[in-house]
Amino acid sequence: MKVFRRQLIVDKSFQYRQIATAVLTTILVANLMLLAAFVFFPYEFSAVVGPFTWVIGIMEVFLIALVFYFVLRSSHRVAGPAFSLKRTLSRLGDGDLTVRSRLRKADYLKDVADCFNENVQRLEELVGEVRIEAEALRDSLPDGSPSRVQAERLTSRLAVFSSGRAGRRSRSVEKSSSAGPLATEGTATS
Repeated sequence: MKVFRRQLIVDKSFQYRQIATAVLTTILVANLMLLAAFVFFPYEFSAVVGPFTWVIGIMEVFLIALVFYFVLRSSHRVAGPAFSLKRTLSRLGDGDLTVRSRLRKADYLKDVADCFNENVQRLEELVGEVRIEAEALRDSLPDGSPSRVQAERLTSRLAVFSSGRAGRRSRSVEKSSSAGPLATEGTATS
């Protein structure tokens, strides 16, 4: 599946810094070359370049535009994936274990995204295993006991994480829950 991005500028500060550095370097180098030619060959420079000064100016503007375009495209190959990974990490932080990062083959940070996907896959598997164990524990506890109620709450939270519906909703449920810790020594009944 191909992932397309329509917006070339996704991180203004990073991309504009890259563009400014490249454009200013291009201007500096082009003008230093002209200055060196003028200093070392003043007569030849005036005779040959003098009538074509406006052509040199147009060529310099064209060169600057070309550098601007290629640096913009190049910086997008870094800023775009970084922006995508940041958004994906935010969703993971909200509890969505089904999230995966999808980058294009030519993007930088592709290896980081692949590593991220492998680790999230493993985390999702581990949460699934813990959920199965919590369900077994819940089913082994007597109905109506405080420990079973806590085990039911734990399994429902784990089910939300495993299904990818966790998001901010699970955080608000955790904050609003007033039942205290999930497993304490004094809550089990025989």
